Amino acid sequence: MELGKILVTGASGQVGRFLIRRMIESKIQFAGLDIVEPINLPKFDFYRADIKNQSDLKKLKKILADYDTIIHLA
Repeated sequence: MELGKILVTGASGQVGRFLIRRMIESKIQFAGLDIVEPINLPKFDFYRADIKNQSDLKKLKKILADYDTIIHLA
């Protein structure tokens, strides 16, 4: 099953960090999104935003359109 470009919301949470480690190990193309940048992880594409904030989402609208799959952990 092809998931295309993946965005993981809640990238800084416990489950998000676990998933991101596995995705990095598996060389899966993805980006993370959260209100704080995750710590203790290798570098990856990351967007800082609060999904409850309309202004933050408007700023990310074009970026979000590039993703085929969203894994919502926020």
